Amino acid sequence: MSPPKIVASATAVPPHRFDQETLVRIAGYADAQRAGFFANSQVVFVKAKTA
Repeated sequence: MSPPKIVASATAVPPHRFDQETLVRIAGYADAQRAGFFANSQVVFVKAKTA
């Protein structure tokens, strides 16, 4: 039996994106530890430029 191989990959962009501050507010996290998780995630939301 041959080892498994990746034969294809794909990406998807969801129709709705949220910045980290919005996610903290939606989740209702008030404590610094949980809010810090989002603040320190280094996930950056960049709005697409419109022509």
